[in-house]
Amino acid sequence: MNPYTAIYPDSAKDTAHSAPAMPDDQLRPREKLLARGAAALSNTELLAILLRTGSAQMNIMQFSQYVLDQAGGPRNLVLSNYESLRKIKGLGDAKICSFLAAVEFARRHMQDTLQFHTE
Repeated sequence: MNPYTAIYPDSAKDTAHSAPAMPDDQLRPREKLLARGAAALSNTELLAILLRTGSAQMNIMQFSQYVLDQAGGPRNLVLSNYESLRKIKGLGDAKICSFLAAVEFARRHMQDTLQFHTE
């Protein structure tokens, strides 16, 4: 049983759209994450999962790439604060809060990991 059908057993009934049977380029980011793991996703796909929806003008993949480009890449995006993110057209409070919370969660984990390895 693949991880997707383990979490969503009803999806096993629809074998024509089963995540593992589809090539990577046809999988949506969440399906790809469940089928292949988070490490298999591009930065654009990871961001798409966090942002969840696109904008009125762009689908989620286009919008995620646009956000990465506007921020100057993933490193700059992760270092961004609310004020700088608010300047990116299409990013509202909900998307910004979700993103900043994920970044803070990762930062805390990394801090704990570093402290553990230096003790």
